[in-house]
Order: sequence, then C-alpha cells, then structure tokens
Amino acid sequence: MKIENTNLRSFFTENKEDFSFYLTNVRGIGEAKQHDYLNALEKKLIGIKSTNELKSHLSQAYTDPYARALKNLFNYMEYKEIEEFNGISIERWRKAIKLRRLGIREIYISDNELKEAYENISEGVRPLFKVLVYSGARPTQAIAGMKRLKEGVTKGDIYRIPINSISKGKKKAYWLYLPSSFLNELKSCNGINGDMRKKIKYGRVSASTIRKWNLNFLIGNGIPESVADFIQGRASVTVGSSHYLAKTNQVDLFYSKIIPKLLNILS
Repeated sequence: MKIENTNLRSFFTENKEDFSFYLTNVRGIGEAKQHDYLNALEKKLIGIKSTNELKSHLSQAYTDPYARALKNLFNYMEYKEIEEFNGISIERWRKAIKLRRLGIREIYISDNELKEAYENISEGVRPLFKVLVYSGARPTQAIAGMKRLKEGVTKGDIYRIPINSISKGKKKAYWLYLPSSFLNELKSCNGINGDMRKKIKYGRVSASTIRKWNLNFLIGNGIPESVADFIQGRASVTVGSSHYLAKTNQVDLFYSKIIPKLLNILS
C-alpha cells in the first residue's frame, strides 16, 4: 500500500485511535509511556511531507519521547502494510530519525555480584533468578515460560520452552533456553507471578543487569552475536521457517557447549 498527497500530522490525526491500540496490543507499550508518546505527537507534530522536512523539524523540536513516538508511528505504518508515504519508503522515513544517546550509565555486574545476590535473596524467588541467569530472557517472558513448563522440549542437556506466542514487537523470542538438569528444581517452584521480579533485586543486580550479564557471558564464551540475540529473544519477526529451523539447530549446538559453565556460576 502507498499513501500519497498527505502529511504526517493528518495521518496521525486520522489514525490516532488505531495507533493507540497498536501501541498497547502489538508493541506492548505501557500506559505511562504511551501517554508520553501520544502527548508528544499531539503537541509537536506538524504537516511534514518529506524526510528532509522531518530532519529539519527534529533539529529544532527533538525530545526523546517525541523521536521514539515518531519511530513507532512508522512502525505502525509498516504493520498496516504501508510501503511508502508520499513516495518515500517507510525505512527511509525511519532512518531520518536519529535517536540521541541520553548519557545513561550502563551497569555491568560481575560473576561475584551475581552469586552474592543469589545467596541473599529469598528462596522463593531463586528459581526465577536462575531462569534469568541461564536464559537471558526478559522477566515477563521468563515468568510466562515457567508457567508453561510442561510445553517444553528436551534436546539432550537442553530444555527449551516455546514462548513465541507471548512475544510482541519487532524482535521476537521463540524459546526460553535452560539446562535440562535444572528442570526438576523448576517443577517444584510454586506461586509464580509478576511480583517475583521485584524480589530478585539485590544491590546492583536486577532483571535488566542479569540480562546484560548473560549477553556478556555468551559473547565472552565464543557465542556468535546472532546466536546470542536468538537466545535472548531478539530474532526478527520476519524470519522464514527454514531459517528459523536452521537457527534453532545452531543455537542448540552452541547453548549445549556453555551449559557446564552456566551451571557453575551459582554453585
């Protein structure tokens, strides 16, 4: 589909309600952030017709919520199968928006910090802590996987649980990867719920820093970046079935090689 002879302000106004639905139900964006996005577009977006106009506009009107809101507006267009807007591809529109670094300090935790946190949190949330360490998954996906444990597949020393049905956005998680030797311990876990993620925080250790630690652990142990992305749930939603099967087999091979080291981290 191609949209011609219009501007971004008009498009947003005409599609605001459906765009809001998309942010909630397709992208999984929370209410507060969604409010910031819609408010920024309402206040700042003007009748832009070309990428040059957009670049010029952002040089004066840039804020982080506004730029991200615009990115999501073009993601929405792509979701609605709009290929061009005023004769310009959606990809070119998206590339016209350069997100600026906010100067937020990245936190990278050590193996010792990870182990200390594990030893000091309550026993009831230790299974989730281990799932995050072993899989590098987002906490919502980790908890969802723990709830559907019986749906998993054993491949030698690997146990992987399908979580593709609960993944949202442009990057998709297909499997929650775990060591199969961890399965019996996981089966005894009760009371799995979203509040568990708050209880794993200890010092600098949190769900987000565990995820960063896992990525560094994977790369540091010779896992290719594309394989690490697949393990952590950053695969493209457009991946074809043949590529998906090949990637799954490749990931199984690499993940099995690091299981002994993973298990040793918290022992």
